[in-house]
This record gives sequence, structure tokens and C-alpha cells, in this order.
Amino acid sequence: STQSTWEAVVSTQSTWKAVVSTQSTWEAVVSTQSTWEAVVSTQSTWEPMGDDAIEGACPSNMDANDQRTWTPMMVMPVEEPTAHPNASGPTVDIYKISGDVESIRAELEHMSSNMSTGPRYVTDDPALNREPPSIHDQERVWVSYFHSGYFYEAVIDNHNGPNGIEVTYRDGDHQNDVERDEIFALEDWDADAKVWRRSEHGDWDMAMVQTATPMTGDAGGMQYELMMGNGDIVTEWNDWEQVRPEFNFELGDHVWAERDGNLRWFKGVVTNMFQQGDDAMGYRQYDVTYTNGETDVGVRAPYMFLIHPKRIISVEGAGMDEEGICQIVESSCNP
Repeated sequence: STQSTWEAVVSTQSTWKAVVSTQSTWEAVVSTQSTWEAVVSTQSTWEPMGDDAIEGACPSNMDANDQRTWTPMMVMPVEEPTAHPNASGPTVDIYKISGDVESIRAELEHMSSNMSTGPRYVTDDPALNREPPSIHDQERVWVSYFHSGYFYEAVIDNHNGPNGIEVTYRDGDHQNDVERDEIFALEDWDADAKVWRRSEHGDWDMAMVQTATPMTGDAGGMQYELMMGNGDIVTEWNDWEQVRPEFNFELGDHVWAERDGNLRWFKGVVTNMFQQGDDAMGYRQYDVTYTNGETDVGVRAPYMFLIHPKRIISVEGAGMDEEGICQIVESSCNP
């Protein structure tokens, strides 16, 4: 062509012929035998192009190239999404949330700095200074089976595991995420302690410990002689399924309760209590209100287990009571 480029012509014999412009360089002919024949120009030799020639033939600035060459198709940039493709509902302003958290933290720090003594739980009352029995490795306890509320006998393998307390149940099942308040442990009782013993009919009868004897060997534990209300003397091991303590709960105590005596235990709070009998075999009964708002009336101690005693916050010197602290926290969390 007039620009001294290549022209490809298809002949009637279905072969290709490439004709070079007026510089008379290469001519390539494809024969019917699918072979190539290269005809060199009158110079009969060819030389590779040098770097300068290559750079001139392929300039870096395409705008300066006057030859008719192809140019890449213009690619339009994709717009950035305005929301996550999987997002649903209104978007959350993470910066606003961070700001709210900082405001709450600053307000609590300011409140704490103005207190001569920070908020604390009052334990001056002996009735408030009560805790469930301590636990130890290799101790025999009763555990809420995989958080179900059904408690079964187990042995503590590790009371400080990475995911919680690790136990092995009597049937061989292993659980490694038990919470501390999901364990019933029995403490040892001294003589004259009041306990509850399971009767042959499955109910619980009040008894008084007469003697307590530590047992040796693999079984270990304690063996008790108990005097029943009718004067009979019986012998029992310290087994949660057979003997349970007569524990004096207080209003506000957080407890487990075996609801309706149906073997499954639920968390609740003691909301009422009243005494039954004034003699040595007298005991208390309690109303327990569960987390769903329902209440069991007249629950006895063998159907209950202490999680922790009622807790009263003291903010002496701060000029603020527990209700005031709650109002600050609620107002900070609900702007």
C-alpha cells in the first residue's frame, strides 16, 4: 500500500501470498504441499533489527506514531460498590459505633476517678459471704451434661482447661467446655449437720448427721451415719443422688432448681422464703423465679443448688447508688 505496509492476497489455488511494498524485502509463498519458500530480496541477505530500529518501530508514545496501527480497546473502569453485595438491611456506621464506645469508656473512667472507692460487692453480712463448694482435679462431681440442665456424675480432669473445665462422665463421655456454675460439688458435713436423704419412694426426708467417717482406698469419700426424723439410724455415702445438704438460701440468691422435681435443672432467683417447723428438723421452703419469669412455689433445699449469693453494690463516697450507675450505663448504651 502507499504506506509501505503488508498486503495479503488469497489466490485461486487457496494459497497465501504476502507482497512487500516498494522496499522489495520478503516474499513468502505457501505451496500446495504446505511448505514455505522464502525469497530474499536483491540483497539476498537479511539482518536482525537493532535496538534503535526496534524502538523506532515500536515507539513508547503511541500518540507520536503516525502509522496505521491497532490500538487497545478502551476499558471503562468498574464503579466501586456502594454496599457489600451480601449486606441486608440498613448499613452500620462503624465510625459512629467506635465513637459511642469511646464516649462510654470516657464517661465510666470519669465516674471512677470521682469515686473515693469504686463499686464493690458488699460481703460484710455473713449471709452474703457464701459460695458453692470448691472443686479440684480428679474430684467426683455432678455436671450439666453438655449444658442440657441434666446433671450426671463425672470426674474433673482439668479445672483450668483452655475452653473451660474438662470432665469425663461415668459412661466415658468427655466434655471440655464446662462452666464453673454447671458443676455440683458436695462438701463434707460434720456431726449435727442437717441433710436430706432420698427415700425409697424417691422423695427427700430430713436427717441429722451423727458421725462422719473418711473412707480409704480407691473409693475414698465420706461415710455418714444419719438419724432420720423417726429415730432410725441409716448409713449413706456422700453421693449427690442419695444425700444433699439443708442449705439456708437467702432472698436474691441465684440458684439452680430442679423444676417440679422432673430431673432437669433451671437457673432462677430466690424471691420468697418461709420456715417450716421450729424444732431440730425444721427447714425452709422457697419461691424460685426462673429466667423466663415463671415461679415455682415451696421449693425445698434438696431441689436447689447455690450459684452465687445475692449481690449488693456499694458506691460509698461516690454520691451515687446502684440505680444511678445503671441509669448512666443505660443512657450511654441507648443514646
